[in-house]
Amino acid sequence: MELTPYLFFTGLSLICNSFVCIFFGFREGKIAKKQISIFTILETISIVLGAKLLDVVTHWNFYLDCVQKADWLRMLTVGYTFLGGVIGAILCVLIYAVLAKEDAIALANLFLPNLLLVYAIAKIGCYYNGCCGGIAGIQLIEAIGYACLLAGLRIQKISSAKRLAWTGILFGAFRFGIEFLRENTGYLPISISQVLALCICLTGIWSEYTRKKMT
Repeated sequence: MELTPYLFFTGLSLICNSFVCIFFGFREGKIAKKQISIFTILETISIVLGAKLLDVVTHWNFYLDCVQKADWLRMLTVGYTFLGGVIGAILCVLIYAVLAKEDAIALANLFLPNLLLVYAIAKIGCYYNGCCGGIAGIQLIEAIGYACLLAGLRIQKISSAKRLAWTGILFGAFRFGIEFLRENTGYLPISISQVLALCICLTGIWSEYTRKKMT
């Protein structure tokens, strides 16, 4: 199997995410080190599975063609939808928090904002692969945008709940807007990605509103 730029940057994004999560987790000390290591592995798997499953749903004709041609390698090495990875990571946080009896907010604050790093690095691979159609260089615009969002969220000394809420608000709003510069191959006026991004943004707004009412 050829190591394409797409696979290289996708793999690099997941590796960097793991190191960053472990670094912040060990430094903050809110979660046991063993639990951080275990969850980092589970979260990585959840991101990959979620990204692939959503891509299957949104591009089922591509996968049907791969199955008909028995092109299993192509089916596995291309086509990962980042929003699916976000959904997979969120589900992983909720399920693991319940099973391991960990603080869901602490887990989410540690891992979810760093998904912006995954996206920023992986988008460089998308640029070389020529996927995620739209205006020229849209992938690099996204990469820079998400890197800036992550830096801003991590630099600010704010509570875990507030950082989580604003991660949802800023990510959702940026992704919703950037989609207008990309190709919409769906049947709705807005893309499926925009619908999901809008839901994430509204959830962040609701979380911030609830947090302020409780303080």
